[in-house]
Amino acid sequence: MGRRIAIAEDLKKKLRDMGYSPDPPEPDVLFNHAQSKTHLVLECKAQGFSAESSATKQCIKLLATCGQPDSALGASHATVIYVLPSEDAADHRRTLYELTEIVHAASIASAESGTLGLEIDGDGLWGTLTLIQPSTNEYIESAVGKIFITEGDDGDARPLYLVPFDPTAFPDQVDSEKEYCSAQLTERIMIYAIGVVGQAQLPNTLRFDGRDALSSATHGVSKYWEAKELAKLRVRVIAEINRVLNRGSLRGQTEIIQAGQELELHLSDEKERRAALSLLHKAEITSISQKLVEDQIRLGESD
Repeated sequence: MGRRIAIAEDLKKKLRDMGYSPDPPEPDVLFNHAQSKTHLVLECKAQGFSAESSATKQCIKLLATCGQPDSALGASHATVIYVLPSEDAADHRRTLYELTEIVHAASIASAESGTLGLEIDGDGLWGTLTLIQPSTNEYIESAVGKIFITEGDDGDARPLYLVPFDPTAFPDQVDSEKEYCSAQLTERIMIYAIGVVGQAQLPNTLRFDGRDALSSATHGVSKYWEAKELAKLRVRVIAEINRVLNRGSLRGQTEIIQAGQELELHLSDEKERRAALSLLHKAEITSISQKLVEDQIRLGESD
């Protein structure tokens, strides 16, 4: 997740000639079929865009870069897929076709591309993979079509959120989804902290690590996530755990260390453990989650 794709030197020159920066694109998710070295390069969007949109810059770079899969990914084949609402999928495929023609006109090989349209009906959530042209790769071609993802109803059919909150995606989310996702993240972070406190041998100095907290909250996915925004989120998460614990009888017993990504808490006995657990159980999830989102917005704007 969030991995930068390498760009060959000859392609960098061609991109400059087209008026684009040679900075490597960062797709949201990469799926690799190890046996065939086939990659699905996924970019998630809340809605489609036209060939006149500013978002075409990244799309053209993805198509061009993944058109050289060996240089970009060490792969034999790469297909660029945009994940978006099903009602936007057909129009977006027309955009992909137009952008592919622009890439070809610059004498650059283009990756195959298509859409994964998501829709919810009375049974649950469905996804339909459609390419702008038939694939030359048998593994990709075999995946084309409609699949059932998860049960639900037409009001709510969320899959299990392995990553409850994505700081790179929240600007495209509606407010209700931001609130849901940030609350899920906060609840999982507090569960992580409760585990650290509850399992410790006392007396002891407990250590909370922002990397471990996010790994716990994302079922281990954050270990493979390369987005630069995670460093800021780890700092914020530790700051919020500190704010919850540095209160009442425990005030003054916490210390943030290691560039803000780690926290130490000294507990002397079971009484102090119970105090720490009480603070964590009573943590205001809504206010903490709102602060996490607000700080991510402010940090993103400062970039």
